[in-house]
Amino acid sequence: MIKLRAEVAVLLIVIIVGAAFVPAFGSHVHAGEPLVPASWRAENPGPYLVDITVALDEEWIDIFGSNAEQQAARVVEIAAANLRPAGLYLRLADFTRWTSANEAETIHPLLEAVEDAIPIDGRGLVVALTAGSYGAGVDGLARARRPHVVVRHHAGNLDRDAYVLTHEIGHIFGLDHHVREDGLCFMADHGYDPDEHWCPEHLELLRNNAGYLDYANDADPQE
Repeated sequence: MIKLRAEVAVLLIVIIVGAAFVPAFGSHVHAGEPLVPASWRAENPGPYLVDITVALDEEWIDIFGSNAEQQAARVVEIAAANLRPAGLYLRLADFTRWTSANEAETIHPLLEAVEDAIPIDGRGLVVALTAGSYGAGVDGLARARRPHVVVRHHAGNLDRDAYVLTHEIGHIFGLDHHVREDGLCFMADHGYDPDEHWCPEHLELLRNNAGYLDYANDADPQE
C-alpha cells in the first residue's frame, strides 16, 4: 500500500511537471495559407514589384482637397515600408476616382462595388480609400487571392490608414489573423497600435507568398 501510494505520487509529479512545459493555448500562431510552391520561388527569388492603383472616393477628396492624392500617396508609402522586409515592393502606378455607397451601413458592400467599378488584371492591386462613415468598427476589407482592398480613413491619422492597408494586403497574400495575445503583429485584429511589427511566423509566410501575383499570372518578376 505504501509502495502504491509512492508510485501514484511519482505519477502525479510527472504529470504536473510535464504540464508546466506545455505551451499556453494562445501562444500558437496559425499564420495562414502558403500560396507559392517552393520550386517556383527558388527559380523566382524576387524582390516582387506590385503596381498600386489608388481609387479615391468623394469623401476623401472633400476632406483633403487639392492634397487628396498626396495624402493617399503617403498612406501607400508607409504601407510599402511595412511590406518591404518580406521582399514585397509597392509602386504607386495610378490614381483614379470611385463613388462609394453613401447609404451603406458597413464597408463590406464597398469591396464588391470597387471590384465591379475598377477591374484589374496582372500583377497589380487596387487600393480604394474612403473617408465615409461606416458602422461595425471595420476599418478595412480584403480577401485572399483577390486584388482589391478598401481602407476607411481615420481623421488625421494616416499612419493608422497605412497600418490597415498593410494588414489587408497581408490577407490578400494569404495571411490569417494573429491569434497570440503577447505581440503587436500587423495581422492582429485588435486595432491600431503605433508599435506594430511582423511576428516571425507571419513574416516568414509573407516572404513565401510575396510573389503570389507573379506566380498566379505566370509572370517573371525580373521582367
